[in-house]
Amino acid sequence: MLFASDLDRTLIYSKKFIDKDNEQVKLVEKKGYKKISYMLNSSMEMLKILSDKLLFVPVTTRSVEQYRRIEIFQKQLKPKYYIVCNGGNIFVDGKLDEDWNRLINNKLNNECLAIDEVISEFNKIKSGLDINIVRKVDNLFFYCILNDAILNGISHRFSEWLKKNNWSMILNGRKLYFIPKYVTKNRAVKYIAEREGVKNIITSGDSLLDYDMASISKLFISPKHGDINNLDDVDKSIVKFTKKSGIFASQEILEIVLKEVI
Repeated sequence: MLFASDLDRTLIYSKKFIDKDNEQVKLVEKKGYKKISYMLNSSMEMLKILSDKLLFVPVTTRSVEQYRRIEIFQKQLKPKYYIVCNGGNIFVDGKLDEDWNRLINNKLNNECLAIDEVISEFNKIKSGLDINIVRKVDNLFFYCILNDAILNGISHRFSEWLKKNNWSMILNGRKLYFIPKYVTKNRAVKYIAEREGVKNIITSGDSLLDYDMASISKLFISPKHGDINNLDDVDKSIVKFTKKSGIFASQEILEIVLKEVI
């Protein structure tokens, strides 16, 4: 069995989700002296148990550098595989999977508009909008951070233009992502499952960037607080939602997975 899970707001949580002086949580990520992310002690223990019983694959939209800041995956667990950049890069035993890298680059070079051309077109659209920062992620996709009212200023016509050029536009919280059609979490998870000869897949995640994994899963679990639970244009019949919200949803997700392997 393969269990692929998103990280932020699924298994790990920023301090805004943490009660002050909560002894049930542990700091798992720092940037310099800044404390970034936490996990429940109970979730960490369950994840260690699960990692002995199945193939656990972290799946994140984070860059390689951002993923490597998460201490538990560098020191305690060290998963055989991890997926970063929303599926754009796969690492095996800490090294870039060159075969996957070639497959992705071939798709991007031959079937998708180049990232700099998409950014150039977006810069025309965003003129007059309060967006100053556009960030690339490992030269695979880019995103910007929106104020609440800004999305209405980005035209439907631009969204259609993206589709014609094999790109998509996905809102995740206040981040608006622009991602090539072939850079997806489900493609990367499916590739690993086929490589390992695994047919039984369980996945989890909180956002639309994770929802595409449901199509290849026996079971897709989503925290109650996630974007998926608040949207009408997803098939909620194929999603198992947690009863708990916030950091305690991570424990419930892992409990559900553990029941599947016992």
